[in-house]
Formats: sequence, structure tokens, C-alpha cells
Amino acid sequence: MPPTRTPERIWTAAFGLAWAADLLFWKSSPGISFTLWIALGVAALFACAFWEGKRPAPASYLLGLLTVALASTNTLRAEEFSRIFTAFLSLAGLALLAGTLTHAFRKVQK
Repeated sequence: MPPTRTPERIWTAAFGLAWAADLLFWKSSPGISFTLWIALGVAALFACAFWEGKRPAPASYLLGLLTVALASTNTLRAEEFSRIFTAFLSLAGLALLAGTLTHAFRKVQK
């Protein structure tokens, strides 16, 4: 893996997400706060890709929207199973987006 061109920006995004988690989740229930944090995470991933000069794959935009939509159902549902299930799915979507942001479903040219 080649070294990043702007590690200070990536560290700033990481510390910004950690600060947002502290601000949004300290002594509060994870209602709309969870949706906002996931949306900030998706935005930070796309911003880091932009700072690195890499273009996200077209499927990554759809995966980002799906992840935020799953996180928003956490505020709409009342039963615990649905809230926990959608929270885990949205965190898994965020992890999948981080892993496949710039090369998801692209055809390899030889």
C-alpha cells in the first residue's frame, strides 16, 4: 500500500469523528445522534478520498446512501431488535465502504 499524501488531513478527520462521537453520545440516547455520526463518517471517507486525489467508485455512492438510510431507521423504530440490527448493519456498511471506496466493482483493465 503506497503511503498517503496527506496523513495530517486523515488524522484530522479521525480525531474529528472521535470528537463528534463524544459530543453526540455522551449522556444521551443514540437517536438522531447515531444517524448524524454515520453521515459524518461517510462524508469523512469521501473527503479523505478527495484529498488523496482518488475518485470513488460509482457503487460507493450508492453504498454510502444505503448506509445513511440504514442508520436513519434507527431513529424511526421503537423495538430494540430492529434498532440494534440496523445499527450493526450501518456500521458494517461503513466498514465495507471504507474497504471498497475507490475500487468497488470496477472492471480490471489489462
